[in-house]
Amino acid sequence: QPPMDASRLHEFQQRLREMTDSKPAAINSDDSDEDASPLAEGVQELAEEIVCPISHALPVDPVLAADGFTYDRAQIEAWLAREAASGPNRPPMSPQTNAPLASCDLVPNTAIRRTVERLVASGKLARESVDDWRARKDEAEHRAASEARTRALERFPRGCVVELSVR
Repeated sequence: QPPMDASRLHEFQQRLREMTDSKPAAINSDDSDEDASPLAEGVQELAEEIVCPISHALPVDPVLAADGFTYDRAQIEAWLAREAASGPNRPPMSPQTNAPLASCDLVPNTAIRRTVERLVASGKLARESVDDWRARKDEAEHRAASEARTRALERFPRGCVVELSVR
């Protein structure tokens, strides 16, 4: 599938807003009678448009890569690390197109992040998808806090004297 451009993303966000603002009964995997409803299909279509092409799951920290596709940060960083390990004289390849990436820069995709958060909060996605996303989000937050703590400890190792002036 082609990368989602700004107009398609805006259209999907508008449809999501309309669907979630209508406040129908929640649709999830336990509501088998309603799973085939147009609303459920629309929400599922939205979710399928923004899954990470590597993990095939909703991204926790969506980023835009040089190939124009949005990936979950942890997934694309792991991909780029594997690509770098495969040879220093070879540019990393896109996981979607298998073409060389012009850059390894990753740009946060806040529009997709907000859309995923709104989809999750809507109560209209399958419970398994939501539970998986929340577990991965908790894990990412824990990992980020742990890395921040490690960086702080590297700056001020145990036994280091830190003088603070109070005015």
